[in-house]
Amino acid sequence: MNNTELNEAVARKLGWTKATDEHCHKYAGNHFPKGHWCKNDDATYSPQPYSTDIAAAWEIVEHVNQNGLGHWLIFQTQCSGFRTWAAGITDRPGVESVDAEATTAPHAICLAFLKLP
Repeated sequence: MNNTELNEAVARKLGWTKATDEHCHKYAGNHFPKGHWCKNDDATYSPQPYSTDIAAAWEIVEHVNQNGLGHWLIFQTQCSGFRTWAAGITDRPGVESVDAEATTAPHAICLAFLKLP
């Protein structure tokens, strides 16, 4: 999955939808043109760069925390001279923890988030 596809998958999981020819999304009385991403009364031409920008990825962290989906563990490791980032979501009653590794923290956050049911 490339960064664009990853960002779109995260946006969908966060509740954003993409306006299409068949369905012009209407939120808060606004019509958004085909190709725009819509959520509530917001619209944007493309999803945030969740997989490459830590500020955008932090929106995912806040979403998980605010919705009681678990607690994050995010850290950098180094093994055999290679650095990697790990992100995990734990402490969800009755649900198994999820985790992911990537070369950057934003990418690892996205991958772990997408593993949530």
